[in-house]
Amino acid sequence: ARAAFAETLPRLAEELEKGMAARDGISAKERAWATLALMAGGLMLARALPDGSADARELLAACGRAAADGTLPSE
Repeated sequence: ARAAFAETLPRLAEELEKGMAARDGISAKERAWATLALMAGGLMLARALPDGSADARELLAACGRAAADGTLPSE
């Protein structure tokens, strides 16, 4: 599984990067990696909550909004 991730994740990041621009001192590449991490982490956390719960739905919706508009945490 690790080899598959090692092969696939950089390609996903490259595809995301194509649609992003540097912003607030964060490169497009960094924003792409952060978006992938947000997507994966959000999904993992939502799956840890009860299926179909309001909290799970709210978590996924918040991650989706943040990823779509580039509202990623800053330092």
